[in-house]
Amino acid sequence: MGKGICGEEEIPFHSNNSQWVCIQVKAGVYREKLTISANKPYIMIKGEGKRRTKVVWDDHASVAQSPTLMVLADNFIAKCISFTNSYNYPWNNGNPRVPAVAAMIAGDKCSFYRCGFFGLQDTLWDFQGRHYFKLCTIEGVVDFIFGTGQSIYERCVISVIGEALDPNSPGFITAQGRTNENDPNGFVFKDCNVIGQGLTYLGRPWRDYARGFSMEDSGSLGPIISPSSNGNIIQGVRGTLSTTAVWARLTELPIEYYDIFRAPSTDG
Repeated sequence: MGKGICGEEEIPFHSNNSQWVCIQVKAGVYREKLTISANKPYIMIKGEGKRRTKVVWDDHASVAQSPTLMVLADNFIAKCISFTNSYNYPWNNGNPRVPAVAAMIAGDKCSFYRCGFFGLQDTLWDFQGRHYFKLCTIEGVVDFIFGTGQSIYERCVISVIGEALDPNSPGFITAQGRTNENDPNGFVFKDCNVIGQGLTYLGRPWRDYARGFSMEDSGSLGPIISPSSNGNIIQGVRGTLSTTAVWARLTELPIEYYDIFRAPSTDG
């Protein structure tokens, strides 16, 4: 990666890594799309701060085409770096609001520490696999955390750009895609803070068995959350969906989340 590069870039390491490879990324704005192919596991990318090291692109042809970062490999770590889809970001740049993904995470055992994900609609595609996000910032207004990942968001800031919508139109933080009551996937938000303007729902179901959980020892859902979000995730549904879609408050993790991957020490 290099400052000023334009276009798409793929990490150029040997296939099927068996040892961790760390890529240090200097502060700067990198205009490119970045893909971690499925045959490139055990890669760590470390920037110099999510506000100082930025990967930015503006693809919006389709949800699948648009991600600025696409992680297909297992065992991936990113620290202190941000990923932005700038087609609708900032929100008042004149472009119509469309799904435009900043990051799509499809590998298993992927972790993000002090990272930023910035967009407007469909910002973070938590596609599939076990994922861990800690001290991250995720920004958007409609379905901006979505997918079928089995993921924990711990001490993250969820920033809602409510001013991008009409005054009477609520936002939606999540669109979870669980399709079967036996699927282990779902989103857990532990000690996260929701900030922003306007009114938003915690989520709406993307599929029939969508689920999300919040655990607040020290975090805050914030005053912009609709009170009705606290009992049921079904708000603003599209089509006929099962009443099994739910948002619940928890005091401890579901047992199927105990083995969510935690990366090696993030010190240094």
